[in-house]
Amino acid sequence: MLCWQPMKIWIFCLIMMSALPTSYSQEHIPSKPWFIIFLDIDGVLFRPSQDDLWKQKQEKLHELFGFAKEYSVREKDIATGHLLDVRAVTILENFIDQMSTVHQVGIVLSSAWREGRTFDHLRHHVFAPWGFAQFLIDKTVDGDYYYSTQAEMPSTHSLAKYGFKLRSRADQIDYWLKEHAEMNIAHFIIFDDKDDELFEKFPSQFVWTRNYILSDGDILESLARIRCVSPAIQAPALLEEQIKSFLQGTG
Repeated sequence: MLCWQPMKIWIFCLIMMSALPTSYSQEHIPSKPWFIIFLDIDGVLFRPSQDDLWKQKQEKLHELFGFAKEYSVREKDIATGHLLDVRAVTILENFIDQMSTVHQVGIVLSSAWREGRTFDHLRHHVFAPWGFAQFLIDKTVDGDYYYSTQAEMPSTHSLAKYGFKLRSRADQIDYWLKEHAEMNIAHFIIFDDKDDELFEKFPSQFVWTRNYILSDGDILESLARIRCVSPAIQAPALLEEQIKSFLQGTG
């Protein structure tokens, strides 16, 4: 269970930092550093436990591909991609806009939705209806069980190169970061509804979506952490009021 006391320290830091200059613009940053979002889908942008989910999927399949006795996995993926939570997507895209003022924003899919799917299929088909798709740059590696031989397994490579197997989502993210060490990554945030060793390995970057959907509170938590080390990032309007309300709900 994540302790809320460190959270309050982050939020306090954010309030203090809000007094610092925030007038930086893209023109003043010749080569903007990367801000990476490791994005889960279920429990972040999608509610898998919706009562009428099967009905919604069938209706979307009929709309997109006509009536058929059977639909392919590809078609089912695309139909499901249309059913993300609109409010959660809007919250994410507003966050991207916020970060884009001083960073290049890249989204790396860490969700189980990535497994067994190509990046092209995910970016250009599954998530194509949504604006955040243009910020997708990669996905973390699939689980070892998607590979037919041990030599092909990502864990074989990570163990030989970095000394650890990919046993958890945290390991997969760590592997991605090490494989992209040449990128100028200033910050990264992990949005996930499950703690698969994420808090243990990334306590300052893991944002746990406890309501099983991305919320304004999750974004405030993210901004608080980032703003402590990057005062150039502009805070949202009425931030202090939002923070006070947030703290009342977590204290």
